[in-house]
Amino acid sequence: MEKKTRYIVLGASAVVAVSGIIAMIVTSNKKKKEVSDILNKLSTGAGATGTIADLTSDDAFNINLLSSGKIPAGAKIFTVAAAQSYAKKLNGLLDQYGGVYDDEEGAIAALSQIGTKAKVSQVAKEFGKLYGKNLGDFLTSKIDKANNPTVFKQTINNMKLY
Repeated sequence: MEKKTRYIVLGASAVVAVSGIIAMIVTSNKKKKEVSDILNKLSTGAGATGTIADLTSDDAFNINLLSSGKIPAGAKIFTVAAAQSYAKKLNGLLDQYGGVYDDEEGAIAALSQIGTKAKVSQVAKEFGKLYGKNLGDFLTSKIDKANNPTVFKQTINNMKLY
């Protein structure tokens, strides 16, 4: 191959390579923007239904959350026995000896171990069956008012939906 032809081929190859790199950068930036937009919508709840932002701790205490259609089939949920176990644990931590030795930090830790709002709903349902009380109201009445009474709601608000 002649020297001139070789330079033309090398030049064309360089142009193609640079064009490919530019296309990759542009595509990458578009994807980053798309992801950023989606995350922004999730955090604000804008234009979305059934997202984490749309469901508050009050919704998580709704015993009918699982049947509301907001939780897809196949989502990981508790067995009845596991939900009852957490309900008993929360009651035990916050209703020991008539409330004399309530373990608020332990209850908040137990809530965070539940993991998702769908599972909190299951625990709330079993709590109601076992003790005839609304779990959200029970927690509100038991968490020390002097120590940020909304900390348990913040814990749940930060949970994934399912």
